[in-house]
Amino acid sequence: MKKKSKSFEVKLSLKNYLPFFLVVAIALVLWIARFAFASVGIASSNDRNKSLGYPYVVQGVTTTSTMAFKFINPMNAQKCFEYRIDGDPDKNQAIGTISNTFLQLQSPDPNTGSYPTVCVPANSNVSKTLNYSSYVEIRLYDESNLDGSFYWARFDWASRPQLPVSKDDCQGDHWTTYGVFNNQGDCMSYVNETKNLNK
Repeated sequence: MKKKSKSFEVKLSLKNYLPFFLVVAIALVLWIARFAFASVGIASSNDRNKSLGYPYVVQGVTTTSTMAFKFINPMNAQKCFEYRIDGDPDKNQAIGTISNTFLQLQSPDPNTGSYPTVCVPANSNVSKTLNYSSYVEIRLYDESNLDGSFYWARFDWASRPQLPVSKDDCQGDHWTTYGVFNNQGDCMSYVNETKNLNK
C-alpha cells in the first residue's frame, strides 16, 4: 500500500479548517469596517430615521422663545437623545468644518461627557419644551444601531410645523399628520388655545 505524503496530509488538514478561517476573516473585516465607518461620520438623519422606523424627533408648537418637541422611540430598548441650544458654544467641540464624526459625538464635553439628554423608554415618546433664542439642535447616538444614529438636526422658527388653525384641521385622522398631538382632543384643545391667545 502506497503511503500518503506529508504535504498531502497538510493540505487536507488546511482544507478542513477553511470554513473556520473564512468566518474569522469575515468577522475581522466587519470589526475593522465598524471603526472605519465611525471615522467617516453619521449614517442617518432625523428624517431618514422617521421613514425607517428608527427613533426621531418632531418639532411641535414653536413660539419666538420656546420650542416643543416630541422624542419618539419605536424601538424595543430605551434610547437617549442629546440636545444643545443656540449652538451651546461652551460645549461645541466642532473644529472648522470637521463636525460629523463619531469621535466628537461620543465626547462632546470633556467636563461632563455629554450634552443634556432626553431618554425615551422602549416603544414610547417623551415631550419636552425648550427655551431658545435662535435654534435648537438634537442628535442621537445609538451604539446598538449605528445606521440609526444622526448628527445635529437643527430646528428653528423657520422649520416650525404648520399646525391646525381650525377644528376642521383635526377631523378624522388628520390630527395624526402633525406629529405632535397624542389624540384628536389634544389637536382640538390646541386650536381653542390658539384662538383664545389671538383674541
